[in-house]
Amino acid sequence: MLGVSLGSRLLRGVGGRHGQFEARGVSEGGAAMAAGESMAQRMVWVDLEMTGLDIEKDQIIEMACLITDSDLNILAEVGDASGLTKAVKESTITLQQAEYEFLSFVRQQTPPGLCPLAGNSVHADKKFLDKYMPQFMKHLHYRIIDVSTVKELCRRWYPEDYEFAPKKAASHRALDDISESIKELQFYRNNIFKRKTDEKKRKIIENGENEKTISKLKLLEVISPPIFDDLSVSSQAKLEERRGVRDGSPSPHKQPLRDSPLTRHQQILNNLAAAAAALRQLLQQLRRQPLAMDLLPRWTTEQGPLLPKFPPLF
Repeated sequence: MLGVSLGSRLLRGVGGRHGQFEARGVSEGGAAMAAGESMAQRMVWVDLEMTGLDIEKDQIIEMACLITDSDLNILAEVGDASGLTKAVKESTITLQQAEYEFLSFVRQQTPPGLCPLAGNSVHADKKFLDKYMPQFMKHLHYRIIDVSTVKELCRRWYPEDYEFAPKKAASHRALDDISESIKELQFYRNNIFKRKTDEKKRKIIENGENEKTISKLKLLEVISPPIFDDLSVSSQAKLEERRGVRDGSPSPHKQPLRDSPLTRHQQILNNLAAAAAALRQLLQQLRRQPLAMDLLPRWTTEQGPLLPKFPPLF
């Protein structure tokens, strides 16, 4: 773990309930930030231990917080340090003081409103945080990253891989629970997400395609039917021959091709090339025929008339 211990403190929840936390981080808040990773991509991992799940009756008795980068490397932490029973009996800090301490820690590590709350079944923790630590929650992004959601999807979609996911130790300590959640998400990232991405790239390479081709095909799906048909009769005939259709009857040697975006794309390119060739031929004829130059504007210099020059289009 990065960072050094800054000491442990105890907290008391509303209604006389107690809790405890320990602050750990990088001295002067600087070393982790100097690594060049974007602070806006960080995740704020939180786990609470409560007396129950009823936000009106139950209390927070323990809280831990970890900051990770987008690659799930731990940068700083605020967590518990000793036994929960002893902490409950000896705590002296109010919940409001604890919120201030946690908020000060998170503000040093993350920009306001950009980093999401993360955890395992973290929606339950969020309800208590919204009620008892609203200023802490206002600093975070409104979205959450819930490892339990990823777990349930992988259990349904990739059951063979899910069997090897790390199991929770059920220590019911806030800092331990967060560490286990991060390890679990690292497993899904390294063994499922990354592998599926690599397989997709491999299939694209094997099919002779690339990301630019795919993007062009998506764009061509909204393009209207081919243009410049009247400028390239030969191109249209070649395309019809490729499709196996000529003079209105199917060719016995060729099967009609589906009018796919790639086919329309090729026809558009053929028509544009034919139009450009016709335009170049016209310009060459104008250069060779002096009489035709009477139709073009003239400029005069001290050396005589200056005829316009046409640069090549392609």
